[in-house]
Amino acid sequence: MFEAISVSYLNTQESDSGSVTYDPYYGLQMVEAYVYSKQTLENMLKMRVRTIILCLALVLALVPGLVEAQRYEVMSAESIFKVGVGKAGLLSVFGAGHKHLIEVRSFTGNVNWDKNNPEVSRFIMEVDANSLAIMDEQLSDDDRTKIQADMESKALALEQYLAISFESNALQLLRTNGSAMRGELTGILTLRSISRAIMIPIMIQVEGSHLRVKGVFEIKGRDFGVEQISALWGAVKTKNKIEVSFDIIAVHK
Repeated sequence: MFEAISVSYLNTQESDSGSVTYDPYYGLQMVEAYVYSKQTLENMLKMRVRTIILCLALVLALVPGLVEAQRYEVMSAESIFKVGVGKAGLLSVFGAGHKHLIEVRSFTGNVNWDKNNPEVSRFIMEVDANSLAIMDEQLSDDDRTKIQADMESKALALEQYLAISFESNALQLLRTNGSAMRGELTGILTLRSISRAIMIPIMIQVEGSHLRVKGVFEIKGRDFGVEQISALWGAVKTKNKIEVSFDIIAVHK
């Protein structure tokens, strides 16, 4: 593997110096070992760097979302978020209204969108539960104030739970037409600190720096510990079914 190596040396016994050629297998094993380890180390480092680069390239190729995903921030001022709660009881049959209309006024969120592989995209939303407001136009101011107070104290229990959140874990696209897509978004909804898996049918449209998501879904209030609110000794009360609709605009910055 090695040729003979010429070195300078000092003979301490005879006190003369000079140059001599050693056979590396017999006379200069330490020098041979040093040269060998230095060359090997350089080659090993080069090979390791190449291996790391190759592995990174392979990972990025297999998981395109790590490179291609773009973050879109939800613009609450440009979005619409509403909740509808049906009415039940004797008086609901006699024109007491079909449902309470509730507007969600404060929410944040983001979408990590992968245009090349949309199904690995992720959606996150967080709602300030204190921002839900009763919008029933047929109610008097006094009735609206009372229902608002009952919603906050009984249904939402704001003293204990201030946040409502959703985080997706899968998106299944069912149909694509240009920049418009229809699919099913599954994830975890947390309300009153109770988390449940839900599925939301959605429409998605991506144009330039804007991403739009629309959908309607239903949940059962009892699944999240939401108390049904009643009035007039139970003659009018809220239904267990809660309908949520949204038209969310998010912007890539």
